[in-house]
Amino acid sequence: MVKGRPSINPKGRGGLKARIDSGALVHADGWRNLISGVNVAAYDKRMASHPVCADVSYEDAQAIWRGDDVGGRAVEIPAEDMIRQGFDFIADAKDDESLDTSEIQEQVEKAWKDLGVFPIFKEALMKRDAYGGCAVLVGAKDSQADLTIPLKIKNVREISFMNVFDKTEIMPEYYYGNPREANYGKPAVFQIVPRGTGQTEDGVVHHEIILIHESRLLVFNGRQVASQISGDGWGDSIFVQMHDVLRDFNASWDGTGSLVQEFGQATIKLKGLNALLCTADGETQLASRLQAMQLAKSTLKATVLDSEDEWLRQSDSLSGLSEILRQYMGRMSSACRGIPITKLFGVAPSGLNASGDSDIAQWDDRVKSMQVDGVLPNLEKLTRIILSANSIKCKEWSIVPRPLRQQTDKEKAETRKIVAETDAIYAGIGALSADEIAESRFSGDVYSMETVVDFEDRSALEAEMQAEQDLLMKQAETPNPNQAPAPAEGESAEPGAEKAKEQK
Repeated sequence: MVKGRPSINPKGRGGLKARIDSGALVHADGWRNLISGVNVAAYDKRMASHPVCADVSYEDAQAIWRGDDVGGRAVEIPAEDMIRQGFDFIADAKDDESLDTSEIQEQVEKAWKDLGVFPIFKEALMKRDAYGGCAVLVGAKDSQADLTIPLKIKNVREISFMNVFDKTEIMPEYYYGNPREANYGKPAVFQIVPRGTGQTEDGVVHHEIILIHESRLLVFNGRQVASQISGDGWGDSIFVQMHDVLRDFNASWDGTGSLVQEFGQATIKLKGLNALLCTADGETQLASRLQAMQLAKSTLKATVLDSEDEWLRQSDSLSGLSEILRQYMGRMSSACRGIPITKLFGVAPSGLNASGDSDIAQWDDRVKSMQVDGVLPNLEKLTRIILSANSIKCKEWSIVPRPLRQQTDKEKAETRKIVAETDAIYAGIGALSADEIAESRFSGDVYSMETVVDFEDRSALEAEMQAEQDLLMKQAETPNPNQAPAPAEGESAEPGAEKAKEQK
């Protein structure tokens, strides 16, 4: 410190400690900066923001589904894509060769069609997404009068109906409470309170409360949230996350409509307008003047003005508006569980080299995941009941979703060419025979790219061919008794040759 200059610490060494203790000087290089005000509630406006969850009631969800085109498509498109191509029942006959797997497949898929499984599943999936959950009551008759008793699948001999109830009609009554069991915390018994459809032919209106065990239901739960948040034992509607985005999206389009209506607004400058309006009959004179201008325009197809008046048309600039709307469409697509813009809005993709194929491929992957989580568990549960009701014995089976995208004729031809070239390579190295290739490709109802090799049949065929070869070799080594013995050395092979020689 230079003598004569003021001290940088006039209060002595205790002054710095006092300022630190008072909070005036703190560590300021982290998430909160008292100097710049970043992340300080008193200075940073962002600190006033807090997450808020929109509470979408059943009535609001119903109104959005019915009245909003984007909201309706957000509900309907995923359900349609999950069900559109259908599913294949695949029976495995390894344990019982007497089973006709194709016949079993036809019986099960016919039962699906007779019960109307996929239209019912589509309705259930849409109500699940719109309202947060629903359940399908399976009318399986297992000789049990008390429906709170678990369904005995082995005793089911008929499925008479399937009815869909949304979450306002069915709610959990009791839960599984044993934490040592796999179904812990899930509803065990549901209470059905149907809204009813009015008076029936016999004059009875059905409003009774019915208790149903969960094994008799196909439960479609909505978006999973904590049970204490949802409060009714179901999940969330998709409109909970979409609500604010959908509001802003519609506001932007409504504002665009208002802007277009006001686009190119005409302006008329009239000299002495203020003085005219200050007179007793100013408004009448103004109306007469405007009426005369309109009449002249109708007659002459031109606007007639005084030499000192002026008529202008001002146009608002719409530059950048289309880009803003595209950004809103992208945000809306994200809120609708990633439905591509091309599917959600029915518009062609924009931009350089934009085809939309990558978006559709990603959406197809998302649909496959939704099929695994939302469709297959209930479809497999229902199929077990169908197998018992139709007395179909098949221990091993599976259900596989069909491909979401169908190949064009050109793509099919290109695929078959690639498969044929691969088959030629396998046949050339002896890995496959022509019969195996032909049977794998063309033995079924449709062309198949899967190559099926029965190694047991191949081993049996090889053993048979080896046995035939051994038999031929053995026959070649064994002499024929009807055949004359071979002549000795120096003896002629022709009979009578020696006798003729002696006579000579």
